[in-house]
Amino acid sequence: AISACDKDSRCHEALNLPEEMEKCKGLRPDALAYNSCISVCNKSSQWHDALFLLAKMQSCGIQPVATTFKASISACRKGSQWEEACRLLAQMQDRGFAPDAEAYLDSISACEENSQWNEAQKLETEMHSRGLGLRLTKV
Repeated sequence: AISACDKDSRCHEALNLPEEMEKCKGLRPDALAYNSCISVCNKSSQWHDALFLLAKMQSCGIQPVATTFKASISACRKGSQWEEACRLLAQMQDRGFAPDAEAYLDSISACEENSQWNEAQKLETEMHSRGLGLRLTKV
């Protein structure tokens, strides 16, 4: 069911899947199920729904993983939610996950797209200090 939603970018249907799983023979959604649903929301540019699922996941006692944060940050970038993207990047680090270049670049892009130049510069400096600068290779 999640794959079908992902294929067609049906975020609103993915929102209900964790709850539907619980109703169906008592299945308990795990981190993978929530991550898949958040990924659907990301692909559909539905940042609000991605954050709803992230909060629901945590309220059910399921701990997000790096992939969860990255998909949520990406959804926030697509929705021009720079403050949320930066908050999630910080939360990711607080939870012990080291953001990769993609997580930083999504957060930086969200800041730049909203003319938050100082915040973008701060994140870029942080990214480079962690050795995550862009590496171009010769072809």
